[in-house]
Amino acid sequence: MKQSLSLIIFLLFFTFTNTLLAKTTTIVDYSNEYGGKTEQTVYISGEEEEGRHKVKIYYDGIIERRYDIYYTYEHSKKKGTERIIDYFDENGRNTKTEYLHTKEYAKKKGFERGIVYYNKNGRMTKMEDFHTKEFAKKKGFEKTIDYYDEKGRTSKREHFHTKEHAKKNGFERTIVYFDGNGKVAETEYFYTKENTHKKGTERVIKYVDENGNTTKMEDFHTKEFAKKNGFERTIIYLDENGKTKKREHFHTKEHAKKNGFERTIVYLDENKITTKREYFSTYEQVKKRGYEVMTIYYDENRRRTKGEYLFAKEYANKNGYNRGIIYYAENGRTEKRETYINSKLVSTTGY
Repeated sequence: MKQSLSLIIFLLFFTFTNTLLAKTTTIVDYSNEYGGKTEQTVYISGEEEEGRHKVKIYYDGIIERRYDIYYTYEHSKKKGTERIIDYFDENGRNTKTEYLHTKEYAKKKGFERGIVYYNKNGRMTKMEDFHTKEFAKKKGFEKTIDYYDEKGRTSKREHFHTKEHAKKNGFERTIVYFDGNGKVAETEYFYTKENTHKKGTERVIKYVDENGNTTKMEDFHTKEFAKKNGFERTIIYLDENGKTKKREHFHTKEHAKKNGFERTIVYLDENKITTKREYFSTYEQVKKRGYEVMTIYYDENRRRTKGEYLFAKEYANKNGYNRGIIYYAENGRTEKRETYINSKLVSTTGY
């Protein structure tokens, strides 16, 4: 009887002790990076909670600032993540979550670590993926950032390219922008220093239509290029066959002040021959000359055939016409002048 009672007491004590020892919590640091203590909880084999093997909590003296979860081998193998870290601000708001993946998962998916960022309302704003060396070598980029709008849709995707890819292709970073339906709308390329120096362009934006066809390319030029050529930005417009149909130049302040126009558009035919040029006047030029836009037309031999002028309201009210056309002879001399009020002919002068 006494032996049976002793056995029962021993079993009860063993069960109670085992329950207490299912996890142990200790303080592993009294002065961490946040100025407080770090508390560590370790679970014994078979008693893990939701696959957690170990948990570390970093305090700043008042609240939790970081929460590290270490998963068991079995859980990590199944889910692909061996560690998760939650970061909190001084108000206890979760600002980001970091995922550290297993080697097997990383090999399969192409990224070994990921970070999700949240705004003050807890909405996910972006996700950062760090790719494996194998993936980076194959795809040409080592890091990707996805940005999300308020509806949770991907609004843009940023790729950070490898040195090898950048050296070969001339750009070190690209940003892909998506429309509301998830289709690519434009792609922005950031050139390397070497390519920038060579081309005189720092970055380019490629615009596409809903079918993925490129419609225009926008070049942002360097200060040196702009100073030399007189324009700091160029937009190249393409037709349905991918051929350039016009080029738009945005001039520097110095060039505009000297020449009287802040923007020009050059129109090309299918053989890349200029058919006309449009010049958009500065405020000072309009005040001095009266016209806002001057268009020069050319024939197939690149000879100037006529010039059309669109005048400002003040000039039109004073002179009685808002449009003028000058026709040129083959020798380049003025042949005839016409003035109009809209489409109505006002006067004709022959030479």
